[in-house]
Amino acid sequence: MSDTMKIRMLAMLDEEIKEVDGSISNNRTWMLGSDSEDEIEMFIENIADLEEYRDVLLKMRDQVMKGEFNV
Repeated sequence: MSDTMKIRMLAMLDEEIKEVDGSISNNRTWMLGSDSEDEIEMFIENIADLEEYRDVLLKMRDQVMKGEFNV
C-alpha cells in the first residue's frame, strides 16, 4: 500500500470512528431519557452493535498502520 493510500485510509477510518463514538454517546443519552424498558433495551442493543463496529474499525486501522491491510 502506498503512503498516499495509507494516509487516505487512516483519515477515512478516523472519521468513521469519530462518527461511531458520537453515535454511541447519543444512544447512551437517549437511553437515559427512555420511558420504557423496550426503549432502553433498544438503545442497549444499538450501543453493543456500534461498539462491535468500532472494534472492527480499530482493528482495520491497526492493520493499515502496520501495512497488513489487503483488499
